[in-house]
Amino acid sequence: SNVAALLDICRQASIPIYHTVTQIRSDGSDRMPHWKMANHWACVEGTSGVLPPAEIAALPEEAIFSQPFFNAFDNPKLSAALAVNDIDTLIVAGIYTHACVRATALDAYRRGHEVWIAADAVASADPTHARLTLEYLEGRAARCFSTTEIATRLAEHAACSTENSTQRTWSHHNPANWDEVLTEVPLGQPRDLAAALHKVHGTQKACGQTGIAIRIE
Repeated sequence: SNVAALLDICRQASIPIYHTVTQIRSDGSDRMPHWKMANHWACVEGTSGVLPPAEIAALPEEAIFSQPFFNAFDNPKLSAALAVNDIDTLIVAGIYTHACVRATALDAYRRGHEVWIAADAVASADPTHARLTLEYLEGRAARCFSTTEIATRLAEHAACSTENSTQRTWSHHNPANWDEVLTEVPLGQPRDLAAALHKVHGTQKACGQTGIAIRIE
């Protein structure tokens, strides 16, 4: 999925990752009012309803923040973690574009963060509402980019910040005469890695949908 691709890109770039999840108590006492009215039960602690798909699960070193409502910032520990790591730009991806993504993006904007929404790495049970949400947020509280565009922007930022300190080539010296350089090999840059990762994910999905006869050819 694009969420998994985005996670890989951020991990390779050593960008801090924060996972958030809506989670309610087992007795349902902290359910949202409209859930109580509809007798709706979801995201109950200790059940599979709070577990993400394996491909986007948090790594042991990645923080997970839970809250009973839509907004990830309802858990004050998230804001504290962002402050400790001096995070100024927040990349938002996940499900429930029309609720969780919108509430989190708006609150992040209110708190002074620049917000990027991975428009092809969000989902919703209400596609029309989700589309309208992204259209509203774009240019107001957030910028909407594709996963590929985000990867490119991250790579460009990394390249600019390391331009003067990163070695761009590897020199192969003559072992008998170290002063003689036999060849120089270009070193991959962060943008190359990000682009390659995204391409691999896209190719892997297409390959899985291709019949064995075609793949053999």
